[in-house]
Amino acid sequence: MTPEDIQRQVVEFEQALTGRKDLTDHAKRVTAARNRAAAGQKLQQLKETAQQQRADIRAKADRALYGNTGSTDPNALMLRRDARERAGRLTEHRELRQAFNEAQRDGDTVMAQALAARARDMWAHDIVSDYVASNPTAQRALEAEAELPRENENFNLHEAAHYSLPPATGVLNGMQDWQINSLAADDDIEVA
Repeated sequence: MTPEDIQRQVVEFEQALTGRKDLTDHAKRVTAARNRAAAGQKLQQLKETAQQQRADIRAKADRALYGNTGSTDPNALMLRRDARERAGRLTEHRELRQAFNEAQRDGDTVMAQALAARARDMWAHDIVSDYVASNPTAQRALEAEAELPRENENFNLHEAAHYSLPPATGVLNGMQDWQINSLAADDDIEVA
């Protein structure tokens, strides 16, 4: 179910309650408020799921580009750690480029990967591009990551709106959120 489906159902439910003759006005409002609270929880779950999926894709891409590719051999792990430490000491683009070219020429994939990770941290996109061009797995991971939306203030506002409840309608029209929440928490009313 999509956020739009949930939002549409909330509006339809609230408007349908208006015509019910078997409920008092207060019972209608409590029923609508409870439905709205449940829908809000569903929207929150969908939002959290979408955020987790984006985080998982980013983490997978990061591992494919710059992390351990599956070897748990202690020697390989030490080589990887040593390469990261040596790459971390480089602070100038020229040094980084020279070391990366040497690693590529020598076929030292561990060092090339560590230097590409350092290049990413230094915003040296030319080196990252060269690394990705020579590594099809990294290319696919980078493409998957590039398809994700940029998470900035505008994205966060859009996401908040996308996963929010629509304005109250029908029997809840004109009510403030705190009033609706208070009604939803009203345990004194039982509605069939």
